[in-house]
Amino acid sequence: MIMQSFLLPSIVAFGRISSEFFPIDSKGIDEYLASVRKYEKIEIQPVLIQTDKPLEFSGWQFSPCGGYSKVACSQGIYEVRLRDSKLGASDLLDVLHGMLAFMHSVSPDELIAIPIEEGSIPPSRIIGIDDAVRLYKSTLPYTSDVYDYNVVFLDSWSRHSEFDVNLWRLVAHVIGDEEVAYASLFLRAAFEKYLFLGDDIEDVILRHEEVPSRILEAVDVENAIHNAYKVVEAIYGGTLSSDWDHVVKRLAAKGINTAELVGYTNHDIFKREPMLEKIKRLKQARDDRAAHGRVHQNRRNTFYELMDYQELVRQLLGAHIQMKYPQTRNSEHNNSPQPA
Repeated sequence: MIMQSFLLPSIVAFGRISSEFFPIDSKGIDEYLASVRKYEKIEIQPVLIQTDKPLEFSGWQFSPCGGYSKVACSQGIYEVRLRDSKLGASDLLDVLHGMLAFMHSVSPDELIAIPIEEGSIPPSRIIGIDDAVRLYKSTLPYTSDVYDYNVVFLDSWSRHSEFDVNLWRLVAHVIGDEEVAYASLFLRAAFEKYLFLGDDIEDVILRHEEVPSRILEAVDVENAIHNAYKVVEAIYGGTLSSDWDHVVKRLAAKGINTAELVGYTNHDIFKREPMLEKIKRLKQARDDRAAHGRVHQNRRNTFYELMDYQELVRQLLGAHIQMKYPQTRNSEHNNSPQPA
């Protein structure tokens, strides 16, 4: 089988290994670099980018599923091999962006996939950073003498090892699914300006009547709500019917129980409601804004409404993915804050 292969410097592989700070015998490193996670459509295997420049680190982790993480002088990235000939780099990057958003982790930058030829990676699976940069630059239409291309391999984004395991489980199953890709990328767009995590959730709930004070913020909130609604349409398969019974049946076929009670209950300010009622309100919010050219001060959505709609559509997407790909169950719950 001939597979397309890519280096993915944008996301840290678990792990990073430094014999200087955390001595590990070579056998352990060799075993780690030889480890491959194989799925039906993709497989991933770590590569080390060797550098002389120490990187800051905080702690050391090991996960039987995720591998080693957090070191100083060697950068771990993934080689991703596509086992399905119909898939390409854009499919990989799109689904990565979408699943990162689904797991409440929007990457601020475009991810990078560097195509590599068979035999480009040495048997040791350790590549010097100068060689890695040359490989990357060879794929670019033009290069600059000013830009420091080393940062491509030194500034990778990372979370904890269990996040890594769940992310790739999702990616491996939904890659190539256009419906899920569209829905998850609309979710990413809904999160792009406002992503509420941790203490932010508590603050927004306690100040649930607060609206944007600036027109710029109001426009960002409105666009985020519009994109949240697009998540529903992408899963539903088009414009929602005016017959809500039809909507309920169609979403049920997508794995979504619209009678399920959802919502934030922190501090007993709000109560859970049937998912269908929240979908109706989201549609009304979208329709109201679409019918008017300006967002007047007295018609601005609150930050709480936005957060509530974002979590609603994320749960819709999660239910749909789990119905379609049962192997991904639990991936959404291990790394994402849930309404209390």
